[in-house]
Amino acid sequence: MKLKIKRKNISDGTHFIPYKDFNYFQKRFLQHPIFIYQFYGIFSNKFISALIVCRVLTYCDSKCIRIVDYYGKHDKIIFAKPYLLNLLIEYNYEYIDFLQYGFKNDILLSAGFRFLDYEKDDIIIPNYFAPFIRKNRAINFAADLDQSESFTVFKADGDQDRPNKY
Repeated sequence: MKLKIKRKNISDGTHFIPYKDFNYFQKRFLQHPIFIYQFYGIFSNKFISALIVCRVLTYCDSKCIRIVDYYGKHDKIIFAKPYLLNLLIEYNYEYIDFLQYGFKNDILLSAGFRFLDYEKDDIIIPNYFAPFIRKNRAINFAADLDQSESFTVFKADGDQDRPNKY
Protein backbone atom coordinates (compact mmCIF):
# COMPACT_ATOMS: atom_id res chain seq x y z
CA MET A 1 0.00 0.00 0.00
CA LYS A 2 1.40 3.37 -0.97
CA LEU A 3 1.27 6.05 1.70
CA LYS A 4 -0.18 9.39 0.80
CA ILE A 5 0.51 12.30 3.08
CA LYS A 6 -2.06 15.04 2.89
CA ARG A 7 -0.60 18.48 3.30
CA LYS A 8 -3.43 19.65 5.55
CA ASN A 9 -2.84 16.85 8.07
CA ILE A 10 0.71 17.87 8.98
CA SER A 11 1.27 20.73 11.39
CA ASP A 12 3.23 23.77 10.24
CA GLY A 13 6.98 23.21 10.59
CA THR A 14 8.28 26.69 9.88
CA HIS A 15 9.88 26.94 13.34
CA PHE A 16 12.27 24.03 12.71
CA ILE A 17 15.80 24.44 11.39
CA PRO A 18 16.45 23.08 8.83
CA TYR A 19 13.01 23.76 7.41
CA LYS A 20 11.27 20.68 6.00
CA ASP A 21 7.90 20.84 4.37
CA PHE A 22 5.46 18.42 2.77
CA ASN A 23 7.44 18.37 -0.49
CA TYR A 24 10.64 17.46 1.33
CA PHE A 25 9.11 14.32 2.87
CA GLN A 26 7.40 13.40 -0.38
CA LYS A 27 10.57 13.60 -2.48
CA ARG A 28 13.12 12.47 0.09
CA PHE A 29 11.32 9.42 1.45
CA LEU A 30 8.16 8.46 -0.45
CA GLN A 31 9.79 8.77 -3.86
CA HIS A 32 13.17 7.31 -2.92
CA PRO A 33 14.36 5.12 -5.82
CA ILE A 34 16.04 2.46 -3.64
CA PHE A 35 15.09 2.54 0.04
CA ILE A 36 11.68 1.82 1.51
CA TYR A 37 10.77 3.95 4.49
CA GLN A 38 8.14 3.45 7.13
CA PHE A 39 6.17 6.36 8.52
CA TYR A 40 4.64 6.51 11.99
CA GLY A 41 2.45 9.38 13.04
CA ILE A 42 1.77 10.73 16.47
CA PHE A 43 -1.74 12.09 16.29
CA SER A 44 -3.54 14.86 18.14
CA ASN A 45 -7.18 15.50 17.21
CA LYS A 46 -6.93 13.69 13.85
CA PHE A 47 -3.87 15.70 12.87
CA ILE A 48 -0.32 14.47 12.80
CA SER A 49 1.53 16.35 15.50
CA ALA A 50 4.76 14.45 14.86
CA LEU A 51 6.04 12.18 12.13
CA ILE A 52 8.67 9.47 12.62
CA VAL A 53 10.46 8.18 9.51
CA CYS A 54 12.18 4.79 9.81
CA ARG A 55 14.05 2.28 7.74
CA VAL A 56 14.62 -1.40 8.48
CA LEU A 57 18.23 -2.58 8.24
CA THR A 58 19.30 -6.21 8.03
CA TYR A 59 22.54 -8.09 8.28
CA CYS A 60 22.55 -11.89 8.07
CA ASP A 61 19.66 -13.00 10.30
CA SER A 62 19.57 -9.80 12.37
CA LYS A 63 17.51 -6.71 11.80
CA CYS A 64 16.99 -3.35 13.43
CA ILE A 65 14.91 -0.29 12.81
CA ARG A 66 16.55 3.09 12.38
CA ILE A 67 14.72 6.34 12.92
CA VAL A 68 16.17 8.52 10.16
CA ASP A 69 14.02 11.63 10.48
CA TYR A 70 11.53 13.22 12.83
CA TYR A 71 9.12 16.07 12.25
CA GLY A 72 7.29 17.69 15.12
CA LYS A 73 7.77 19.01 18.60
CA HIS A 74 10.42 16.98 20.32
CA ASP A 75 8.37 16.16 23.42
CA LYS A 76 5.78 14.33 21.30
CA ILE A 77 8.17 11.40 20.81
CA ILE A 78 7.38 10.31 24.37
CA PHE A 79 3.93 9.21 23.15
CA ALA A 80 5.54 6.84 20.64
CA LYS A 81 7.31 4.78 23.32
CA PRO A 82 4.73 1.95 23.66
CA TYR A 83 4.39 1.64 19.87
CA LEU A 84 8.13 1.55 19.31
CA LEU A 85 8.49 -1.14 21.97
CA ASN A 86 5.70 -3.10 20.29
CA LEU A 87 7.58 -2.88 16.96
CA LEU A 88 10.65 -4.39 18.61
CA ILE A 89 8.66 -7.33 19.90
CA GLU A 90 6.31 -7.91 16.95
CA TYR A 91 9.01 -7.87 14.25
CA ASN A 92 11.86 -9.24 16.38
CA TYR A 93 14.13 -6.22 15.86
CA GLU A 94 17.33 -6.24 17.89
CA TYR A 95 17.08 -2.52 18.62
CA ILE A 96 15.80 0.84 17.45
CA ASP A 97 18.39 3.53 16.96
CA PHE A 98 17.90 7.25 16.65
CA LEU A 99 20.93 9.28 15.65
CA GLN A 100 20.04 12.91 16.18
CA TYR A 101 21.16 16.24 17.54
CA GLY A 102 18.82 18.77 19.14
CA PHE A 103 16.60 16.73 21.44
CA LYS A 104 16.93 17.25 25.19
CA ASN A 105 18.33 14.23 26.99
CA ASP A 106 15.41 13.93 29.42
CA ILE A 107 12.92 13.70 26.54
CA LEU A 108 14.86 10.88 24.88
CA LEU A 109 15.20 9.00 28.17
CA SER A 110 11.45 9.35 28.80
CA ALA A 111 10.81 7.96 25.31
CA GLY A 112 12.79 4.82 26.19
CA PHE A 113 16.08 5.60 24.46
CA ARG A 114 19.50 5.11 26.04
CA PHE A 115 22.72 6.81 25.08
CA LEU A 116 25.59 4.94 23.42
CA ASP A 117 29.19 5.49 24.47
CA TYR A 118 31.00 5.31 21.12
CA GLU A 119 34.33 4.68 22.87
CA LYS A 120 33.23 1.37 24.36
CA ASP A 121 32.68 -1.86 22.47
CA ASP A 122 30.52 -3.72 25.00
CA ILE A 123 27.39 -2.77 23.02
CA ILE A 124 27.69 -2.39 19.25
CA ILE A 125 25.20 -0.22 17.37
CA PRO A 126 26.69 -0.06 13.87
CA ASN A 127 26.19 2.98 11.68
CA TYR A 128 27.17 1.22 8.48
CA PHE A 129 25.28 -1.72 6.97
CA ALA A 130 26.32 -1.54 3.30
CA PRO A 131 29.00 -2.65 3.66
CA PHE A 132 28.45 -3.82 7.22
CA ILE A 133 31.02 -2.56 9.74
CA ARG A 134 30.67 -4.09 13.20
CA LYS A 135 31.89 -1.08 15.11
CA ASN A 136 30.59 1.93 16.97
CA ARG A 137 31.35 5.08 15.02
CA ALA A 138 30.46 8.60 15.96
CA ILE A 139 29.22 10.77 13.12
CA ASN A 140 30.15 14.44 13.27
CA PHE A 141 28.55 17.42 11.58
CA ALA A 142 29.07 21.16 11.42
CA ALA A 143 26.51 23.95 11.35
CA ASP A 144 26.75 27.73 11.37
CA LEU A 145 23.64 28.92 13.18
CA ASP A 146 22.41 31.75 15.33
CA GLN A 147 19.21 29.94 16.36
CA SER A 148 20.68 26.76 17.81
CA GLU A 149 17.67 26.07 20.06
CA SER A 150 15.46 25.16 17.11
CA PHE A 151 18.18 23.31 15.18
CA THR A 152 17.84 19.54 14.87
CA VAL A 153 19.65 17.13 12.61
CA PHE A 154 18.94 13.46 11.94
CA LYS A 155 20.54 10.47 10.22
CA ALA A 156 18.79 11.23 6.92
CA ASP A 157 20.05 14.81 6.81
CA GLY A 158 23.13 15.28 4.71
CA ASP A 159 24.38 12.03 3.22
CA GLN A 160 24.17 9.65 6.19
CA ASP A 161 21.18 7.64 4.95
CA ARG A 162 22.05 6.91 1.36
CA PRO A 163 23.07 3.85 -0.60
CA ASN A 164 26.81 3.15 -0.49
CA LYS A 165 28.90 1.57 -3.22
CA TYR A 166 31.12 -1.30 -2.19
